[in-house]
Amino acid sequence: MALKTNKYLLLSIGWALLIAILSLSPSSNFPKTDVTHIDKIGHLVFYAILCIFIALYFIKESKNGLLKARALLLAVVLSIGYGMILEVLQREYASDRLFDWYDALANTIGGLIGVILLKLKLVKVKK
Repeated sequence: MALKTNKYLLLSIGWALLIAILSLSPSSNFPKTDVTHIDKIGHLVFYAILCIFIALYFIKESKNGLLKARALLLAVVLSIGYGMILEVLQREYASDRLFDWYDALANTIGGLIGVILLKLKLVKVKK
């Protein structure tokens, strides 16, 4: 019997790994730009997408109404928590990275934007 995996679980894990790689890579690996705080926009977008993938995973896996009702809250909490963990890892282990409260705020706002997009049904959910 083949194990059926929810595609949103794979997308969530893959996206989270991409965020970790980008967050923990030396900043010298990225092109320089004159746009002020462009990285904050990146944080918003990446964490909005992560939150959407996590929420869709929980929605698709829910066998009862309680999990489905809590899917958006769980997704926001997990994405914000993940962002905070990466900020700490940057401070502790990345050679030229620091813990940045503005990055953490951008991650949080991104997660909230992801939930708002799902609530407004701007992101289509395939059943």
